[in-house]
Amino acid sequence: MGRKKSLNLTDGELPLMQVLWKKGRATVGDVTASLPADPPLAYSTVLTTLRILEAKGYVSSFTGEPTAERGGRARTYFKPTAAGLREARDAHDTLLRLSSGLPELEGARPPTCIGPGH
Repeated sequence: MGRKKSLNLTDGELPLMQVLWKKGRATVGDVTASLPADPPLAYSTVLTTLRILEAKGYVSSFTGEPTAERGGRARTYFKPTAAGLREARDAHDTLLRLSSGLPELEGARPPTCIGPGH
C-alpha cells in the first residue's frame, strides 16, 4: 500500500515552491541548482515533484522557444499558480498561529514569509 496522497503542500514540495515564488518561473535545472545542497536532490526527483505539484494545481508548465544551444530543443518552465500561492499563504498563516505563544519560541526568529504579497 502506497503513501496517502496529500492535497496540501508537503515538506518535500515546499522548498521547490519557494524557489518558484522567488524566481517567478524556472526550469527543472534552475530549481535543482537553487535548492540547498544538503541533502542534494536529483534532477529526476525535482521533475517528479514538480509534476506532482502540477497535478495538484499548484504549478503550471509551459514550453519555451527551441534554442540552438540545446540542439533545437525547447526548455520546459514551471511557475506557481494562484492556487499554489494561496496554499502557501494558508500554510504560512497556520504555522504562525500554531507557533504563537509557545514559550520555547520566545525570542526566536519568526519564520520567513513566503510568496509575494506576504
